[in-house]
Formats: sequence, structure tokens, C-alpha cells
Amino acid sequence: MADWNPYFNDRLRKNCEGFAVIVPIETALTIPLKCPVCLMLLSVSEDSEYFRALSCCYKCGLKWADSNKEKWETGWRPSLDEISEEVKFRQTIPVSVNLDALGR
Repeated sequence: MADWNPYFNDRLRKNCEGFAVIVPIETALTIPLKCPVCLMLLSVSEDSEYFRALSCCYKCGLKWADSNKEKWETGWRPSLDEISEEVKFRQTIPVSVNLDALGR
């Protein structure tokens, strides 16, 4: 990064083959498609909030991370059997779709 020069307060600039390349100094955390704990798709806004804070989806956060905060922060995770049971339970919960809200 020696050839990079400060550009405004939060970016770096470099000339590269006649073009100016501008990059952020810090890259934002990328939110994955699936929760690293339960492997279910992240689908609600709370999922991204929990991922940024606890590296899991909202439901895993409520189920395990919030109640085991100290252990969670040191790397503890539920067993594969516990996760499997929870995923099976979540899959039995009916999904409700309000078509009126979609303008139909």
C-alpha cells in the first residue's frame, strides 16, 4: 500500500496505467447468505444486525448467543445435534403471506 495516497478522510487513491483507483480504507463487513451456525438463509433485517454483532442469524442469537453471551464470545457454539433439532423445529413453523400487502 506504499503507492496509495490519502484521498479525503476515508479513502486511498493510486494512479494505475492512466486511471485513478480509489478504494475505501476500511471494507465493510460482508453479510453472508446463510447463517454460519444453522446454515439457514438470512432473510430479515434482524439477521444482518445479529450477524454484525454475534456472527449468527437472529434466531440463533435469540436461542443460543444472547443467553450464553460470555461463552459465545469465547467461541462456544451449540452441538450439531442441537442445531439440527432447532432447524427441524423452524421448518415446522407455518409461513404466513399477506397477498394484500403485495398490492394484489
